[in-house]
Amino acid sequence: MVPYSRNGRFVGRESILESLEEQVGCSGLNRIALHGLGGSGKTQIALEYAYRRKDTRHIFWVHASSFPKFREDYARISREAKISVPSPTPRENQEEILRDVKLWFEGDASGDWILLLDNADNVVDFESNNSEISKFLPQGAKGTIILTTRSLCVAEREGCDVIEVGKVSDVEGQELFLRQLRISDNPQTGDKQAVANLVGFLGHLPLAITGAAAFMLETILAREADMTESILSTFFITFDRIILQTPMAANILRLIAFLDRQNIPEDLIAQSGLEGVSDSLDFRRAMGTLLGFSLVTRERDGEVYELHRLVQLSMHVYLSPRETSEWKGRAVEVVSKLYPEYSHGVRHVCAAYLPHALTVMADSAGPMVDELHCRVASHLEDTVGSQNLGSVLCELGRYGEAEEMLRHVMETWALTSLGRFEEAENLYRKVQDGQQRSLRPEHPHTLTSTNNLATVLDKQGKCSEAEEQYRRALEGFENALGPEHPTTLSTVKNLASVLTGLGQYQEAMKMLWPLRSVLGLRVELLGLEHPDTLDTLSYLALALTELENYGEAKEMSKCALILREKTLGPEHPHTLASVNNLANLHSHLGNHQEAKSLNIQAFLARETHLGPHHPDTLISMGNLARCYFDLGEHATAEYLQRQALSINTELLGEEHPDTLTSMNNLGATLHKLKRPSSAEGLYRKTLSAREELLGPEHPDTLVTLQNLAYVVGGVGRHGDSVAMLARA
Repeated sequence: MVPYSRNGRFVGRESILESLEEQVGCSGLNRIALHGLGGSGKTQIALEYAYRRKDTRHIFWVHASSFPKFREDYARISREAKISVPSPTPRENQEEILRDVKLWFEGDASGDWILLLDNADNVVDFESNNSEISKFLPQGAKGTIILTTRSLCVAEREGCDVIEVGKVSDVEGQELFLRQLRISDNPQTGDKQAVANLVGFLGHLPLAITGAAAFMLETILAREADMTESILSTFFITFDRIILQTPMAANILRLIAFLDRQNIPEDLIAQSGLEGVSDSLDFRRAMGTLLGFSLVTRERDGEVYELHRLVQLSMHVYLSPRETSEWKGRAVEVVSKLYPEYSHGVRHVCAAYLPHALTVMADSAGPMVDELHCRVASHLEDTVGSQNLGSVLCELGRYGEAEEMLRHVMETWALTSLGRFEEAENLYRKVQDGQQRSLRPEHPHTLTSTNNLATVLDKQGKCSEAEEQYRRALEGFENALGPEHPTTLSTVKNLASVLTGLGQYQEAMKMLWPLRSVLGLRVELLGLEHPDTLDTLSYLALALTELENYGEAKEMSKCALILREKTLGPEHPHTLASVNNLANLHSHLGNHQEAKSLNIQAFLARETHLGPHHPDTLISMGNLARCYFDLGEHATAEYLQRQALSINTELLGEEHPDTLTSMNNLGATLHKLKRPSSAEGLYRKTLSAREELLGPEHPDTLVTLQNLAYVVGGVGRHGDSVAMLARA
């Protein structure tokens, strides 16, 4: 499993290869590092050694310059060795694949192997046993790990025996140069001196020598010109020649110089829109020119290319500031055009383009970058969890900004989850204010904060303020992401809900037209069973539910459930969400037996797969209790409500909104069971907490006050009851 062909012109370095062979054969020593400067030939030495040992050991080549590349190569090993079985969720599957490959290396099934980690240069990935790459490296005495690295720190932290890879000697450098030129006879004395001067001028770096020889060979074949030091001395001359010979090749090199230099998909170049690339013959000729000059190398049967680090740096120096700005912009345009809106069906495309998206976003700004940022964030959110935007910034090396963002995200999330809405509101306002100053009002970070602020305001019953913030967020999301983006559609649904709460039913109905339009478009373009279509169908059903249009909402929810059961299976989280939504609609319509059956289905599946303490399980438990309440089975309802109250109190505390909802519902059941004293005690406790947490005018507070009024009125305290109802 080596992605490169053997270098037929590899020369010298026998002492290093002998040391490598000796140490690989040493008992108890199974971690070795080839350490040296960039361009010193570490990768070529490792490649030559791999081919020398391929008949006696299993060889595995893994790019270790970044965690996404490491993860991709481990996934390739998993597929080709048929190691892993997919897990229920993308994140679990990703972790499981990495863990399974590690365990496979450690077990007997992998046989006798050598694992080559190329470009293991990033100290952060290897700084401890829990670092992203280190924790998935095989442990124990089985097999051999060989690193190529510029970082002595990485080699030491991995416990490697270090082999220094210095510059080539005069003799090796001259032999390498002549071998690249395919000259086997002894050159003349003057030519020998010229070659020696050239090797010295190029700093005895193998890559520079190879590039110079490739240029010279092209010159000899094309013009039969004499070799001169000035022609051979720099990469710049090589590039000047390519501009004259093959302008398309020059443009390709300019473009890929601003991408991640490794694993550049051929499709990315072929679909870049550069002039001439659509002609397959011209495209092959241009890539052949770059390959011939050793400016790029081909990996994995020509599907991806790699640009050497020195070539990339040289290109950045070669281009003028104006050209640099132009081609950085072109790189952003190309990646933005080709990086798809994330969905499960295009996850492999997103994974292949992710390193290049991270690279082009590093020092760029503007609406196109903002949109790309959001698409990348959606990908990362699905594959690595909720730290999406912070993770992107970490990948870009913007650690300070990432730390600040993640700290605010976690703090506001914690406050919201704990029901401390006023504190969360204050923090969101501070974050929003800072982002509007340092970014722009339409930046995705700012829009996300605006949307979150609206949610917190809505939870506090501040519907007018929530409406204002939702409208701002919606306008921004429509411009930045488009009306069809899931985030935009979610905001439409939330705004419709707030408008309903304000009694603006006609305005709320207008909000549904974009959802209906998007649904029709997605059915036409993607088909009814596509995940994006089903998500839109569910959003529209939820919005109709908020508007109390239960009949139409029920038909849509039923359709979404049938299709999700077909495409995802009956126990997928999205399917169970559809079961839950349809059950709620049956409850609203008075179909309590149907609602009960569906809620039992959702509750049992969630309890089995998520556990009894998961928020979704508790939601299903509460919904099922409501069904028993509606059916008059109050004793069963009480049992479930006490369970929910106990778990919520344990997990969230007595004053959390979810706990207070459980308390309020249990009070209603106790009232029905003719236990007014117990019901009154729960209602008073709920009322006190809601007044403090949400305020005396919040709708939830007023509902509890009204319930309490009915209880005290039922026991003959009519004066107290009337006073309470007057307040409510």
